[in-house]
Amino acid sequence: MKNTHQHINYGKPYSVKHFFARNKQIAIHSEYVVAFIPRGDDARGSMNTINYAKKFGKKYLVID
Repeated sequence: MKNTHQHINYGKPYSVKHFFARNKQIAIHSEYVVAFIPRGDDARGSMNTINYAKKFGKKYLVID
């Protein structure tokens, strides 16, 4: 298979918005959300998932 450097996610061309949609689904379908975020790391994706967990009243834990 030839590598064309085009990333496909869920059958659609690569887009960061797909990752945030995935994070929302993770929070919706989880009883607990655990994120491992080193101190000083921005961790936008992990924090996005944690924020969805908060929004949906899920239990969450952030470990640094």
